Amino acid sequence: MKPYREARDGGGWRLNRAGREIVAENHGLALYWAWKIYKRPVRNETNEPVTPVADLMSDACGALIYAAVLFDDRHGVPFGAWASRVIGLQMKDAKRRRRVANRLLTFGDDALETVLAPPAPEPLAVDDARTTCNVIRRSIPARSYRMLYLRYVLGWKLAEIGAVEGVCKERVRQVIREAVKWVRAA
Repeated sequence: MKPYREARDGGGWRLNRAGREIVAENHGLALYWAWKIYKRPVRNETNEPVTPVADLMSDACGALIYAAVLFDDRHGVPFGAWASRVIGLQMKDAKRRRRVANRLLTFGDDALETVLAPPAPEPLAVDDARTTCNVIRRSIPARSYRMLYLRYVLGWKLAEIGAVEGVCKERVRQVIREAVKWVRAA
């Protein structure tokens, strides 16, 4: 059972009252991880930390909320242990992303703009987009369309889609891959 979340009207999940309380109780855990990452920061040429501690705290608090949304008490794992694991992985991933961004900064503004802002595709007319969506919706199963929509339109992660659909993230990846094949063939 997912005790700390409730469905949102527009789709997705949000924390319920118990979720907000457990996040408030474990706020120190998020700060611990922010400080732990800050002690070994990515540094620039002048040996100054690249990431301000406030950004790290914000990332850690976001990871704590993410842990609360995904927490499932049926596995018998205490929330603190689960949250510590999720926060640690999220913080390490954020640190890796910052390291990559710092490497890109050394190549100059042109390289950074090319990587971070690729040229936008030509927008479809509203009628064309609706027609395309209707063709796709009719050509694949509803579950596959829903997974495609969550992944590519709303930008959800595979694990989040799997939690909503009740399958593992690998199965979500397989369904999306099959749906993309069907759409391309249609």
